[in-house]
Amino acid sequence: MGLKEDLGKYGSIGIDSCVFIYLIENNPEFADFAEFVVSAVTEGRVAGIASTVTLMEVLVKPLRENNAELAALYEVMLKGMPNLSMNSVSVPIALKAAEIRAKYNFKTPDSILLATTAENGGEAFITNEPKLVKFEDLDVLILKDYAPEIQKKTQTPPNKQN
Repeated sequence: MGLKEDLGKYGSIGIDSCVFIYLIENNPEFADFAEFVVSAVTEGRVAGIASTVTLMEVLVKPLRENNAELAALYEVMLKGMPNLSMNSVSVPIALKAAEIRAKYNFKTPDSILLATTAENGGEAFITNEPKLVKFEDLDVLILKDYAPEIQKKTQTPPNKQN
């Protein structure tokens, strides 16, 4: 199955910080995937779930590099994106994140993002961290797994070259 079909199976998905970074910073390998995911959310084909931790993660590099324009772009996108719920770390999310971290030994931000998704009714989480597939409460979709799908669309067939 492709990314379109897989996303179509869910009513709501958690979105890892890397997806927004790939899109905004035009990552050559994953920007197309990120654009597809973000479009699916903004167009209402799937509800998106994010955490204020996501906002923190995407802002670190622009702030470190004194890139106020990039920081503002991330902030506007995440705070104003249609069909994306931005969730603070509540007590139930913190408790769930602690359970996840204890059971799977994931990094704290990953545990919080997964807990945020699970606690807000998400059915899947989209990331590029293969180790997160061990998490049993959600379907975890790995962008790298869809790489051949995009490569097929962007390659020129041998008989069509100029």
